[in-house]
Amino acid sequence: MKIRKLLWGTLAVTVLWACDPNEPVSTYVNTAPVVKDHSFSAKEDISDTQIIGTVTAKDEVDHDKITFSIRTNDDDLFEISPSGNLSLAQGKHLDFETAEEHTITIMAHDGIVGRYAEVTIAVEDVEPEPDSPTIALNKESLELYTLDTETLTATVTNAEGLEIIWTSDNEEVATVDETGNVTAVKSGTAIITAKLGKTTTTCTVVVNPNVYVAGSITNDNNVSVAALWKNGVLQELSDGTTTAGARSVFVSGSDVYVTGFVNDANNIAIATLWKNGVAQEFSNGIVDAFPQSIYVDGQNVYVVGSMDYSPRMAVLWKNGVMTELYEGNNESWARSVSVIEGDVYVGGYIYDDNNLPVATLWKNGSTQELSNLNGSSAIISVFIDGSNVYGAGFSTNANNDRVATYWKNGIAQPFDDGNINTVIFSIFVQNDVVYATGNTGSFLSTVWIDGTPQYLTDGTHSADGISIAVDRDNVYVAGDDLGTKQVLWVNGTVQNFTDGTKFASGNSVFLK
Repeated sequence: MKIRKLLWGTLAVTVLWACDPNEPVSTYVNTAPVVKDHSFSAKEDISDTQIIGTVTAKDEVDHDKITFSIRTNDDDLFEISPSGNLSLAQGKHLDFETAEEHTITIMAHDGIVGRYAEVTIAVEDVEPEPDSPTIALNKESLELYTLDTETLTATVTNAEGLEIIWTSDNEEVATVDETGNVTAVKSGTAIITAKLGKTTTTCTVVVNPNVYVAGSITNDNNVSVAALWKNGVLQELSDGTTTAGARSVFVSGSDVYVTGFVNDANNIAIATLWKNGVAQEFSNGIVDAFPQSIYVDGQNVYVVGSMDYSPRMAVLWKNGVMTELYEGNNESWARSVSVIEGDVYVGGYIYDDNNLPVATLWKNGSTQELSNLNGSSAIISVFIDGSNVYGAGFSTNANNDRVATYWKNGIAQPFDDGNINTVIFSIFVQNDVVYATGNTGSFLSTVWIDGTPQYLTDGTHSADGISIAVDRDNVYVAGDDLGTKQVLWVNGTVQNFTDGTKFASGNSVFLK
């Protein structure tokens, strides 16, 4: 090395003579660049495209352009660009366990003379990255009813020090706790996500409403039994020794309220409320009492129906206490009740002096003005949508035909031209679309959507659509059909709630 440096020292000065005869003889002396030893460090996982460091040199006298090259390499690990950028040679890599340090010799050259320097590269140990965590759920999808719960089980690997974070993208539909317990809140779709570190997996949860149908079914002794179906599973509410029937169902929170009647030993119909299957009587047993509709508002339970006085009288029970809605001398019926912001709306009819029913809407006990009350008419169903009050039933045309009609805020809106007898038994409004069910000509169970009829049966047997409810785009209709002896249609398709051997009737459908 000393001999080499001496040689370069000898050659460091180059003498050039001027060739112009008119100029005096002169000489040019070149000064070698100055380069020092360098030290760099690099992580053992550095790639061959990354720069380890840049070698520099100076030529402060001549300011010649300096280029760099490697004179001695270490297993050909390194390369240097002419401008001094040091990197790994293509395809090469460092390994701390093999060598913690590498030394190479580079040369800085100004085009005439060069200088050597040593470059030391210290290798930094890199701990290998742990394997990425993985997570998988036992189910990719779930289908639940409202208020159902189910636990998702996660299988994980490489999870040391990590927790699973559970989230729902729609907590109005389904929630999930820190252990993966999913609770269905209301109908719709939610995505449950389980996150482990940066890894995620999901489960799609579809929540369907619980479908409650209140009605009756004939037992083996040919006695009508008050019945409640929940998602197709039958619960008999009465003991089957006397005639009974369930007329209306309402669900508030987790409590299920059903109203109807049970005949006593004297064959008097007793108004009955079943709360979660437990019966409570609320009529006097002197005359027949026939509840028709129930609505629960907070802690208050409202039931409307009629007492079989002479004449029959429309009544309202609030928490079991009865109020007469009509005090005249003519027959009156209360068929439906709905409550909003403390206001109680009851739909029904009062017979006039010509013994024709006249559609009647009570608000907090006072009758409301309705249009198109010529001839006979009735309100059989009441529905509140925001500030709009709907009452549905029938009116009559000039030919004395019954015409399916609903009143919106007192204004009558018939469904057809009255050429055939039609009647609405139930109305439901969603997104300003009016859904109704009833019958056409006494035989055809019918659904109207904004006045356009769809027939649920073929007309060969007597059938009625008695109650309607809508969830998202699904239309549920409870009723009766002497042909199939079933009690529910969903989107026009009959559901097999019974074995089809005994007559059954669905008088009310409620979705929760």
